[in-house]
Amino acid sequence: MGDFTNGPRFRDRKGKKLEGILPQCIAGIMRLGREEVFKAERARLWEEERQRKSEELWKLSQEIGKEDAKVKELEEWAASWAKAKQIRDFVRALEALWASQGADTSQGSPRA
Repeated sequence: MGDFTNGPRFRDRKGKKLEGILPQCIAGIMRLGREEVFKAERARLWEEERQRKSEELWKLSQEIGKEDAKVKELEEWAASWAKAKQIRDFVRALEALWASQGADTSQGSPRA
């Protein structure tokens, strides 16, 4: 609530009795109370929004993690495929070399 230590001082005067300004005092206190309620509601709404955004970010980070795992798996498959292709190409080239040299590559031979 508000700080009333340095605020206006109300007292009886010749033209105004304290009872005459009592409605103004009560209205001021009610206004301060209403402002506190609004402030609390704004804080609650802000906290809800912050929580919602935090949950969205967490879900997004989970999805990104899953996608990263899929990409890593795909990269591993591609690397394995490239290595297998390299080995097949090497074996074909080696077979062609041995065939050109007249080496025995029939089933059961050491170079088969």
